[in-house]
Amino acid sequence: RKTRNDAIIREKGGTVRRDDEDLGWASEMLPGVILTRRKVMPSHVTTTGKASSSKGARAQEFESQLEEAYLYYLDLEPAVARYASQLVRIEWVDGRGVKRAYTPDVLVRFTEAALRANVHLKHTLYEIKPASIIKRDWAKLKPKWKAAIRFCKKYDLHFRILTEDRIGKEKMKNIQFLRRYRLDYLRKGETLESASAKQTVLKSTLADLVEATPQSLLNAITQDPEYQAELIPWMWQLINAR
Repeated sequence: RKTRNDAIIREKGGTVRRDDEDLGWASEMLPGVILTRRKVMPSHVTTTGKASSSKGARAQEFESQLEEAYLYYLDLEPAVARYASQLVRIEWVDGRGVKRAYTPDVLVRFTEAALRANVHLKHTLYEIKPASIIKRDWAKLKPKWKAAIRFCKKYDLHFRILTEDRIGKEKMKNIQFLRRYRLDYLRKGETLESASAKQTVLKSTLADLVEATPQSLLNAITQDPEYQAELIPWMWQLINAR
């Protein structure tokens, strides 16, 4: 059956329909759980939208700039195998006996290599929220987060709350900087041949040098300041892709 969000694809004991391929790998992590994609609605108060993903089956929705930046970080992080936003709906009953539901921001599946390297690491459900909002709304947030902790213990996951301070301000600055040099953005202003030529000369020169600063890499390719300026976005894209 489908929910009002038209995203549900798995019933207990049922089969997976490929309306949303993220639910295929997520259902392996959460056997028997009905997974549904929560729809993020446009807002006049905060930034909402979709972030393209190389580790998810679709563009991942976000409802704040902090979430958007962290989704982009997950896309760059080698230890992350897959991730999906707004996917796991947790149902719970409050102190007055009223049924409630809560959807954490993102489910992350780590690589097997990362799990072997760190015995304390587990696949994780993340809630991403500014520290000021947590302080303001703590009484309202605490019960749903306790329900999330119980859910994660049942399925051998971690539940983590991330603020701008927990993510790290320096990391956030680097994420915001590098996301401007995503391959899909850069290719909009380039022919395929021109883009390929710049990528090739940067990679081959760096291979010859083995190690280089950004400026020494550019100087090894050309002394022409205009051509160096053309290469700079593609140089950052190489770092972005690592």
